[in-house]
Amino acid sequence: MGNVLSILLLEDNADHAALVCRSLSRGIGHDFRVEIVHERRLDTTLQQLVRRSFDAIITDLKLPDSPSHQTLQTIIDAVPDTPVVVMTSMEDADLGMNLVKQGAQDFLFKTQLDGPLITRSVLYAIERKRRESEQETHASELETIVTARTRYLELLLAVSDISHHARSNRDALQQTVAQICASLNLPFGTAVLLPDDRASAGVGIESVYRHEDASVLMMPAEDSAIDRRTRRQRAINSRRVVVEQKGPVIWLVLPVLTDNAVPALMEFRTNTPLSDSVSLVSVLERVCTQIAQVFARSEFQRAIEESAHLEQQSMIGDLHDGLSHELSGLTWLAHSHVLRLREADSEFLPAALELHNGLRNSLQLLRRSLHGMTSLALETEGLIPAVSLLVREASERFPCRCEFQSNADELPVSRFVAAQIYRIVQESLTNVGKHAQATSAFVHFLRQGGSLTVSISDNGKGVAGSEKLNSGLGFGIMRHRSRLIDGDLQFRKSASGGLLVRLEIPLPQES
Repeated sequence: MGNVLSILLLEDNADHAALVCRSLSRGIGHDFRVEIVHERRLDTTLQQLVRRSFDAIITDLKLPDSPSHQTLQTIIDAVPDTPVVVMTSMEDADLGMNLVKQGAQDFLFKTQLDGPLITRSVLYAIERKRRESEQETHASELETIVTARTRYLELLLAVSDISHHARSNRDALQQTVAQICASLNLPFGTAVLLPDDRASAGVGIESVYRHEDASVLMMPAEDSAIDRRTRRQRAINSRRVVVEQKGPVIWLVLPVLTDNAVPALMEFRTNTPLSDSVSLVSVLERVCTQIAQVFARSEFQRAIEESAHLEQQSMIGDLHDGLSHELSGLTWLAHSHVLRLREADSEFLPAALELHNGLRNSLQLLRRSLHGMTSLALETEGLIPAVSLLVREASERFPCRCEFQSNADELPVSRFVAAQIYRIVQESLTNVGKHAQATSAFVHFLRQGGSLTVSISDNGKGVAGSEKLNSGLGFGIMRHRSRLIDGDLQFRKSASGGLLVRLEIPLPQES
């Protein structure tokens, strides 16, 4: 308002208008200069309200171009934030209260007009309107905060549910990215799985999630791979949520933290300004903490499985070096006794033959069991040669031509990871040979960037229905092995009509 009080007076009676103007000019005092714009019709008043704003409006109800029951509402609809004082010739208190309920700040009877009364009414109306506007603004801000906090709480509850039921680290990341996009209305999200030493480079296997309108999600031309890597590296080094704005685009990078590493990142992009970014970052950090629990559980389970694997390999070695050699020696000893008893035409020859055959069968059974539990080629030569040998053996064992192809001669994986991949291929080929009724099968290893894709396909009868894929013991074991190595295992129909088993796993950075 300043030092000038601008008032629009809507009154068609010239005498009443002059009285109001004179009363306001005398009653305001020296602190304010009064500027009064007098209009006689509602249509010209509305034109004035379009051209400029006023501190207050004083209006009669009955005008030449407006009936008394419409005038107030028309003015309020045009300028809802401007206080309105109504003048009426009808001295009816109930009418005045109804006018206030309709939105007027005050009402005056024309028979009681005087300077101080009009002045006080106008100034009080302005102050009351200001307080109302402040309260409405405050209420709107509170409602916005409550809505945001409710949305954050729902997000945390949803992510908590994901962390308890996710089948793997990758599954938890992908579901969380989708949930954050949906809850916060973010149009684009990426889950980045950082295998082993890849965290130092900020790159890994990415799973992209687009929410709603993908047409506005094209990567900004100025956002290079170096920018993305630098942004991600900041999150990794600081171990905090990074918010970065580049032009109209806002980036959010969330590092998933375990005790000593950053195994994954979640990255989001939006063109909408963030409200209450401090609270948002706090919530996103709690989301990262919840998802980190999935990685911690997976790491603990993997440590147990690796320990069991090492114990199994140790036991296999003991059986091979101890019991297998002992049975082999006893078998040869029994064979020598059989030869001597045969030369002597002894009556004990049948018993010796039975003993020899029993020892030989036990030795063969032990060797088959040890072969099923481990692969000598896997332990001595590595994953690629072991799988190549496995495919050749499958081609000889089953009425099915099996082929193997790989674009890598060796892979930077641990013995534990190699064992899980080998077992998944072995189980798939066994299913092909025993159940698929296939004439050909193909095993393909594709190393590309920071990942390895293993696919086993056949031209057999496939698997009817999803129930068998979800309930079969062999498929369940393969899924379990895939989760242990942060893999993504999928079962699909192959191009030749059979089953395609596709495994994607992250590879560590080679030194």
